[in-house]
Amino acid sequence: MNSENVSLKEKAGLVFAQKLSAQITEMSAQDCDKLRELEYSDREILDLVQITSYFNFVNRMAEGLGVVMEVPDHFKLD
Repeated sequence: MNSENVSLKEKAGLVFAQKLSAQITEMSAQDCDKLRELEYSDREILDLVQITSYFNFVNRMAEGLGVVMEVPDHFKLD
């Protein structure tokens, strides 16, 4: 996350989402406080948590059921 095009606020949101996805047992109220320090509103934090959680849920459901996603030709990297 060293892109100059990503703001400090956006980077913090991405770090938060990654931690929520991969280190859920390490999450605490302090993680939300860090976002608030960067002027995230409670609504923005809620949105971030809901969107991250939804994508984790859908991906785990698909993986757990062995769903194979079709990739349209225009997205293939051959």
